[in-house]
Amino acid sequence: MTAKDKDYIQRQLTIIQNKADDESLGKYAMSLSVASLNVEVKGFLTRAVDMRQKELHPINPMVVGCDLDDFNGE
Repeated sequence: MTAKDKDYIQRQLTIIQNKADDESLGKYAMSLSVASLNVEVKGFLTRAVDMRQKELHPINPMVVGCDLDDFNGE
């Protein structure tokens, strides 16, 4: 990876981190999917988008492994 690629990734990471909702993050992901970037850079940014998505919607540890019947009162 070149220094230019690293600089580009750093700027894009700042943009991704500033996305505050699903709509703006989704638009960014859509534009990323059609961008003509090298595979390594695109892969890195795609993973960053996925991580930001998880930050916006964290999984509650109480829900992991539970049964939906627990919510229905059965």
